[in-house]
Amino acid sequence: MTASISAGLSLIFGALVAAGVLAAPGLDAWILIDAAILAALAYGVWKRSRVCAVLLLVYGVGNEIYMALAGERFSILRIVFIYFYSRGAIQIFRDRSVQPANT
Repeated sequence: MTASISAGLSLIFGALVAAGVLAAPGLDAWILIDAAILAALAYGVWKRSRVCAVLLLVYGVGNEIYMALAGERFSILRIVFIYFYSRGAIQIFRDRSVQPANT
């Protein structure tokens, strides 16, 4: 759910930037690729893919590290998203370990 919200927000801001309606520092049309990656990973998490859950978490942490190294301002919202990505990944691994065996 969190990745879907993040992808949706990225898509909205990316469309506004691409249309020339919004001009903010740090936002460009590449945010549309970010939205596509987030949407694909969100779909994988929705299908209970452990690989997608881990990739989403790594993508979020990597993005935060990149933003910090690029000198961007600190955002509590990105940390909140990473927290929910980690909780989702943990829950998917728990759900997979509890499933009964088909015998």
